[in-house]
Amino acid sequence: MDATATAVKAFKEAYITSDPLAVPGKNDFCDYGARKMRYAMLWSFFENSAYRDVHSWATRMRADYGLYRFTRSVMGPAFDIGSFWHTYLFGGLLDPLAGDGGSSPSAIPIITKNESIRTPIAQIWKDSSWQVNKDTMALWGAVMGDVALQIIDDPEKQKIYLKIIHPSTVKFISRDLLGNIQSYIFEETRIDPEDTTWISNGDPTSARTCTYSESAEKDPDGDTVKFTTYRNGQPYKWNGKSDTWSMQYGFVPLVVVQHLNVGLDWGWSEFHAGLSKFREVDDICSKISDQIRKTVDSPWLFSGVSKPSVAPNMTGSAATTSRIEPRRDEIPTLYGPVGAEAKALVADMNLADVVMYIDKLLGAIEKDYPEIRIDTWRMTGDTSGNALRVNRQPTEVKVQMRRPSYDDGVRKALQMGIIMGAMGNYPGYEGFSQDSLEKGNLEFSVGRRPVFSPDILDIISEKKQFWEAAQVATTAGMPLQLYLKDIGWAQAKIDEVIKLKEEQLEKQQEQFNQANAAQPDGNKKFENLPLGKNTGISDRNKANKALSSAKSTPSASPAESDEEQEE
Repeated sequence: MDATATAVKAFKEAYITSDPLAVPGKNDFCDYGARKMRYAMLWSFFENSAYRDVHSWATRMRADYGLYRFTRSVMGPAFDIGSFWHTYLFGGLLDPLAGDGGSSPSAIPIITKNESIRTPIAQIWKDSSWQVNKDTMALWGAVMGDVALQIIDDPEKQKIYLKIIHPSTVKFISRDLLGNIQSYIFEETRIDPEDTTWISNGDPTSARTCTYSESAEKDPDGDTVKFTTYRNGQPYKWNGKSDTWSMQYGFVPLVVVQHLNVGLDWGWSEFHAGLSKFREVDDICSKISDQIRKTVDSPWLFSGVSKPSVAPNMTGSAATTSRIEPRRDEIPTLYGPVGAEAKALVADMNLADVVMYIDKLLGAIEKDYPEIRIDTWRMTGDTSGNALRVNRQPTEVKVQMRRPSYDDGVRKALQMGIIMGAMGNYPGYEGFSQDSLEKGNLEFSVGRRPVFSPDILDIISEKKQFWEAAQVATTAGMPLQLYLKDIGWAQAKIDEVIKLKEEQLEKQQEQFNQANAAQPDGNKKFENLPLGKNTGISDRNKANKALSSAKSTPSASPAESDEEQEE
């Protein structure tokens, strides 16, 4: 058995301990065998099977960390954490037209000045089933710390698609100074294509397996990328045509994304730093659970009875030694002479204090992982939108910090895919070429988007509060333009609002004038009321009220009028 296979089956604390200052090639954390064991262990925490002996390294892990022999995943939050990132990292639906998230929300909004780039991006998303696979990419990356995207060129179907690569199959990669991959080696176990004996009985599980390998290497002085496939270390035609071929891509079509980059060649899982707390709470909870079992199934003290030659079976069924976990819920039975005094054989325990201690451990975990309880307040039914925003803010900041690595990886993969599609003259990639990137025709970015879907009631409430505050400000004499600018609105949006308001007032003035023109002269109201940016219906109402008051005042006598004329 080689060193890599041994590392996968064994447990070694150094495999999950990172050191950014380690000498390259001497860092256990980055070794292939160590990574395979670590990925398997991290995934087992996610699926709540980390302490089971179905894993060859589980016994050693429990021993090295001094864990209770029957530790189970009782309270470990790894599944909740992984599920959160699975749901929210690329949360929501993709815009099938690869829009910018403006007119139609998108989980990956494309920001670009070249509108023609949206067509090939949308084509790649469709051919890659990216609506579903984007979330698988997020899950694998968050749980295991690394995930890869291979850009597949399918000449027969004339399609380009993104394939998610499990990090444990990436045996080796080399990068240039800019982080671009220059070569890679994949390795995985497959059914041996040379073994056809299982076909007759139709049982694939009886088939022989072999090691599949694939390598790609870019010519450092040119654009040629050489691909080779192997079976058990020897070149082999897995595609039925050739074991070696070359393409003039100019790049190796692979992107490796680190979930949390800590300055190493490989990344941290989202719950890498929380494993010690997960193990502690699982260890304590498992012991307490078993202590409760012992208390409920308390033993008997048999006075004046000799100990039997065969130990009795407390369950009354199969022999104790045949059980999967013997003695986990048993207490040794003691036998005493006649007159022996019965005493409690289970240690006394204050469950209230124990529960309080466990709550403190869980509280420490929730402090490190606020995403665990993002919707706790919402479930109470009486939490305001503002309170939810405050509660979710640490989580939202955390997600926005993790997204750039994934967004940049997707961006690079899409750019490579467009070039490969253009080189193959595939439908949907017209107008692009191999040098489109150098010409700047492939420039785009993934835009910022909200982490949580907005609640319509919260939106209405926020807008109501916003415009109520605007009314208070303008009533106090603050121009609307200044208020909107002070609140952070862009000038273009402010100008649009002011323009719409003026158009509305002009329309109201026109309607007012038309209605006024149809009235007899004695009933006419003020016409052509000057329109300013702060003029509104209330100003007209004041003017008309003053006119009505003037009409109701008694008129002067003829004599007084003559005198006024003479004067």
